[in-house]
Amino acid sequence: MANGRRSIYSRRQSMPAGTYDTPLADFLDALPQYVNQYQQNQLRMKQYEDTIKQREYNNELNLYRLLPDEVRSEAMSKSDNEEISQIGTKAVNNKKAFLDQLNFTDINKSDVEMLDYYDNLLTSPNVAGNTKRENQIKNKIISQQNKIKKESIKQYYDNNPDSKFKDLDLQRAQYEPDEVIKDLNDRALKAVSNEFPTPTATVEVLGQMLAGKRRELNFNRTSMTSDAVNKLTSEIQTIESRLEELTGLTEPKLRLPTFNSAKQESTKKTIPGF
Repeated sequence: MANGRRSIYSRRQSMPAGTYDTPLADFLDALPQYVNQYQQNQLRMKQYEDTIKQREYNNELNLYRLLPDEVRSEAMSKSDNEEISQIGTKAVNNKKAFLDQLNFTDINKSDVEMLDYYDNLLTSPNVAGNTKRENQIKNKIISQQNKIKKESIKQYYDNNPDSKFKDLDLQRAQYEPDEVIKDLNDRALKAVSNEFPTPTATVEVLGQMLAGKRRELNFNRTSMTSDAVNKLTSEIQTIESRLEELTGLTEPKLRLPTFNSAKQESTKKTIPGF
């Protein structure tokens, strides 16, 4: 034995795995491997459960996408899936906030101020980039613009009750106020030289028409086609050129002093949309 293998380990410690004297010793020796195997199994199980949950989540979302927009958010808010429910609730609150903004009214605001309000609303964070909401606001703007035009036409005929076009234009104003105002402006432009013989009166009427067309361009530009914008711009330039010929000014004053004589006062007209 003096020439045998020498080791710092005892005979038991030097024995190969699985050859211990007791099963417990074998188990303790293999325990790290069992733990690692258990952890791997748990990881695979969790990955499987996550896959199932994700599939169920996607399937539920796909079902909600089949619903009409107006009921989708409300249905999602009632989901048993907490994440989907939170998304739906947030969307419902966001939609309610937008509708409150869209249907906002203030009796202290003028029609023009309401137009400014809707123009600003178009650029708000919960609207910008949302085509449906943008179209809803643009419809509000068109409705507000038509209201202003109808009131302008009514006011014009209140000031000119004997016009032969009164009844027809007031009826047309209910469904085509743009065309009525265009006709009124065309008639006024054609009649300027005959009805307003003095240069001062002519300048005042043209000034009113210019102000109205500029306002129409500012209010309606976002809802007009490029051809319509070009046409209106051309009309503005024509009036500006005529005013420049009469006044010699490139920027004619749009408000002139009130006439002194009663005869001159009677030549003043209010053009719709100005």
